[in-house]
Amino acid sequence: MGKGIGAALIVLVSGIAGAWPAAVARAGTCGTFSADSGDNTIILGEKTSYFYYQGQIYYYGLGELAICWLDTNELHQQSFFPNCDTGTPSSDHIYVSALGGADVVWPNTEGHICKVGYPSSYMLAFDEDVFDFYLQADMGTGSDKAYGTEHGDVLLSNKYGTFGNLLPADSAVDDLCGYGGNDTLYGDHDDTDTYEETLHGGDGTDTCNGGFDGSYYDWANYPGCNSISSAYQYGGDYGDCADDRDHNNAWWF
Repeated sequence: MGKGIGAALIVLVSGIAGAWPAAVARAGTCGTFSADSGDNTIILGEKTSYFYYQGQIYYYGLGELAICWLDTNELHQQSFFPNCDTGTPSSDHIYVSALGGADVVWPNTEGHICKVGYPSSYMLAFDEDVFDFYLQADMGTGSDKAYGTEHGDVLLSNKYGTFGNLLPADSAVDDLCGYGGNDTLYGDHDDTDTYEETLHGGDGTDTCNGGFDGSYYDWANYPGCNSISSAYQYGGDYGDCADDRDHNNAWWF
């Protein structure tokens, strides 16, 4: 459950009629989130509501995306995205822009207290049975980690540039973990073995590109990446990437 909160105090409630908003057909980007230019930890989950009964807090999901993030001043912030909900189709995505700094983008895998106000800031995991939309994360400059969902995500180690859609070099090492789904992972244009990206496709049929540049300095896992270009191929288990996503809830904050 929430870090620092006794399990006996929190009860999750499912199946509350009318808790989720009505489905609304949309296309494209259901929401956009931008961090600041420092080191950020960005966690995706589900917004909740709650009620008290006999001394306990009962939470239930509202079927709406919530993002809790730790800003460059190590202050917690929380944002809600009402258009990224249970009615958002799988063709849509939440767009996360991490900007500069050493950033982490991560779909929450268990309940989490966002420290902006208790109890209203508690959020549930990012549950792919609740949300059909995918994640597009542009990690920006700096040494970053991006973790995907069970859906077909798009993870980029830097933002698109202005020349031939290349991702500009940022002189930093990034780690992209597609996890499940048919993902697309892009490294940036660092043409040196000092600044390598590691691309973990995970389950699904994944495309991994080391930067559109034809230079083989990044590393792409096979069979985790099914289609590999501009990157060295390495074999072995990609499980460390998936384990990080699944089990490091408390590690972030």
